[in-house]
Amino acid sequence: MGISPLRAPPVACGQMRVAGRRSAAAESVGRSALDLSTHSADEPEAGKPSVRGTNAMRAFASAVVVAVFLSGLVSGCRRASSDDGLAKQSSRPAATDADEAKGDEENGEEVAGSDHFKVPGDPTTLWMPGQPHNVFIGRAPDNVRAKPAPTSPSDAESEHVSASGDERRQGGVLVREAERMQPGYTLLVVHRAAKAVLIDAEGAVVRVWSDPGAQMWDGAELLPGGDLVVVGAETTSGDVKGVTDESRYCARFDWDGDLLWRKNNHAHHDIAAGSGERLLTLTYELRIEPAVHESVELRDDAVTVLSAEGEPIDSMTLYGPIAAKPEMFPLLPVEPSTVGGRTWVNLFQTSSVAAAHVAGLAADDPMYASTAVVVTFRHQNRVAIFDLERRELLWAWGQNELDGPNDAQVLANGHVLVFDDGVNREASRVLEIDPAANKIVWTYQSDPPSSFHTTIKGSAQRLANGNTLITDSDSGEIFEIDAGGEIVWRYLGTDRSRGKRAPIATARRYDPALVDPLLD
Repeated sequence: MGISPLRAPPVACGQMRVAGRRSAAAESVGRSALDLSTHSADEPEAGKPSVRGTNAMRAFASAVVVAVFLSGLVSGCRRASSDDGLAKQSSRPAATDADEAKGDEENGEEVAGSDHFKVPGDPTTLWMPGQPHNVFIGRAPDNVRAKPAPTSPSDAESEHVSASGDERRQGGVLVREAERMQPGYTLLVVHRAAKAVLIDAEGAVVRVWSDPGAQMWDGAELLPGGDLVVVGAETTSGDVKGVTDESRYCARFDWDGDLLWRKNNHAHHDIAAGSGERLLTLTYELRIEPAVHESVELRDDAVTVLSAEGEPIDSMTLYGPIAAKPEMFPLLPVEPSTVGGRTWVNLFQTSSVAAAHVAGLAADDPMYASTAVVVTFRHQNRVAIFDLERRELLWAWGQNELDGPNDAQVLANGHVLVFDDGVNREASRVLEIDPAANKIVWTYQSDPPSSFHTTIKGSAQRLANGNTLITDSDSGEIFEIDAGGEIVWRYLGTDRSRGKRAPIATARRYDPALVDPLLD
C-alpha cells in the first residue's frame, strides 16, 4: 500500500526542482524547441504566412519570455542567497532572551506546524519507509546531499500507514513499520496546551494529563508506578504577561491525572528521574556576580535535586564550577537583556538535565558516577557533565560546533546524544559524541538540511533497539529512525493552535513492561 505524495509547496530559492514531473515552464520550452526543429518545409500560399511558421514564431517568443523570467528568478535567488550568507556571518553565536521569547510566542503559536508540514527528506513528497535520511558515521561533510534510495519491492508489503490529505491535516500516525520500530508507548508534551499525552504505536490515546491553570509545560517524565512529573509555568494575571520565574513550577500527578503536589520553585525546561526516587530539575537564581557584570544581576542556572514529594534536597549553581575551569569551558559573552521589565545577564539558559550514571563505566571514570549529570547550555552552545557531590565540571564540548543545543543524554556506551537546534545555522541535527575522543561519531540531519529545523525545544532519545526517537518541536512532529536513517515510525500532533499544528515540546518512548500493567 503506497503513501500518496504531499502537495508541493510554492517554489522558493534553492528549491526549484519538482519531483516526478516537469514544470509547466519546462514543458512549454520543450514544446517550443520541438516545434521549431520539426516544422514542415512546405511553402505558404502567396500573400499568407504559414500557420505552422506562425505557431513556431509564437512558440519561440514564448520560450524567450520564459527564459528571461527564469533568468531573473535565478538571479534574484542568487542575490537573496548572498544576502542570507552575509546575514548569517553577522548573526550572534547563540540564542538570546529575545530569540527565546520570539520562539515561544511566534514559532510556538503562529509558525509551528501547518497543513503542509515539513517532511524529512524531499520537502515536496511524503517520507517513505525504506528511504534514508542523511546519517553519517563521524562528522557530516559540509553541504552534503544524500540521494534517496530507490523504493524496494518489500516496501509495498511492509506495514505502514497511508494518509489522505485530510488525515495529514488532522495528524496521527503516518508511518508504522511494526517489525522495525521500538515497541512501546510514546509520551508527548503539547507545549502551549500544558498537557502530556500517552499514545500507543498506532496513535491511539492511552492517557492524558493536563493543568488548566498553566500556560505551558516544557517537559514531563513518566515514573515507575504511573506517576507523571512535569515542569511548567502558571498563567500570569494583571499587567504581567508572559512567563516569569515566579510562575515556574514542578508538579506530580498520579496515573489517573490527580494532582499530588505542585511546587513553585523557579524550575524550568526539564525534569528527570534521578537516583532512587529523587528528581532532577533546572532552576534559576539571581545574584550579582562581578566577574560577569558589576551592576546587572546574573541569572545563574542550578541543577536542583528534589525528593519524591518535591522538596529540595540539594542545589548546585553552575557558574562556579564552570568559572573554575575556563580552559575546559571558556564562556561566550552575553549582553544584559530585559524580559518582562526585569534586566539580567542570562548567561547560560540551560535547557535539559539528565542523570549521567552508567553502572558499567563508573568504576573507571567518575564522569559516569551516580552523582554525575549531563546539562545542555543554549546560550553557550555547550553540553557538559558535572559531579553534583564534588561540585565539579568534568567534561564540556560544543564550542564552534553546537548552535542552541537541547536534550542531551548519556548512552550505555558512555557516548552523549544531543539535539542541536541549529538556531543560526537554520538546520537542526542530532549528534552522538564520544567524550573520550571529543569527536562526533554519528550524525543525523535532513536533506536539504533546512527541511528539518526547530528553533525551540527539540528532543532525541536513543531506544533499546538502537533506533532514535526525534521530536521536531516547531512542526509538531515525532519520528523514529533506525541506525541507517530510515523512518520506521512517524507521528503528527493532533492539537491545533491558532489554526496550525501545535508545537510538541518533547517526546519519550516507554517500554510496554512499564505501561501495560497500569492498563489492566
